[in-house]
Amino acid sequence: MEPPVNTALYETALSVCWFDRDGILCCLPKGVLLDRDTVKGSQQTLLELISNRKICVLMDVTHAWPLDVQQQGYVIPGMSAYKALALVSGSPLGRKAIDRFIRSNDQGSPVKMFPSEKEARQWLKQYL
Repeated sequence: MEPPVNTALYETALSVCWFDRDGILCCLPKGVLLDRDTVKGSQQTLLELISNRKICVLMDVTHAWPLDVQQQGYVIPGMSAYKALALVSGSPLGRKAIDRFIRSNDQGSPVKMFPSEKEARQWLKQYL
């Protein structure tokens, strides 16, 4: 997943994001380690960007770090701002780690893992 040319990009400490033509917020994590302050700051930046409205999010987590239990506690509260979250990973190991995270936590919004961006977009469209 790559940002389209001539599209406004929004950057947080954790990711680079943009809205696609369907209004889906697309995010590419920077691959940095997560800590409480970085996650909270990035979540606040995204909440300001979306003006506290619920949106669909597509995130490529192929190169993201696996989340330990403490990091999951930082991430989950911010996920309630999403209508739905589609996670894409081109890595079998990444899919396994994210799948374990999804199954072991209640995120408050629909969350699903996909091997391809195309499948993820198709699933997200039901929530637009």
